[in-house]
Amino acid sequence: MSQKSIDVFLFAILLFLCTAVPTDALSSHISGRILIDVERHGEAWYVDPQSGTRDYLGRPEEALRLLHGKALGIKNAQLMEIPGMGDGGIGNIALRQRLSGRILLQIESHGEAWYINPADAKRYYLGDQATAYNVMRFLSLGIKNSDLRKIQVGEFEEK
Repeated sequence: MSQKSIDVFLFAILLFLCTAVPTDALSSHISGRILIDVERHGEAWYVDPQSGTRDYLGRPEEALRLLHGKALGIKNAQLMEIPGMGDGGIGNIALRQRLSGRILLQIESHGEAWYINPADAKRYYLGDQATAYNVMRFLSLGIKNSDLRKIQVGEFEEK
């Protein structure tokens, strides 16, 4: 193999790695966020803070099924340590940071779903489909196709 062939091969691998893997700045900025594709049809994606992959939210019922499938159970006492949207307290900072971007299910009540917004580390009640849709629209982050393509698509499987 000639040196030119090796150089072309190495350049191709480097180009692939640069486009297939998100940069640290991008991945830390979007971890746990709801993304809206602003250059296409406004499609919504959830970036799983555990895997760093993105999952398509689709229709409201599909989005709720996906979010519930990725949810983490939480007890009432712990949930109350995370301030809600209108709360002024700081709560448990370490817990807020650890759960940032996660979907939580309140296991000691009726399984209510909550989203911990990474932008403010506060909890937002997802409730029914309409409420969850409005929360996602309100808290979403717009993203261009070029940046969206840098985030690997997840392979969500229901539990």
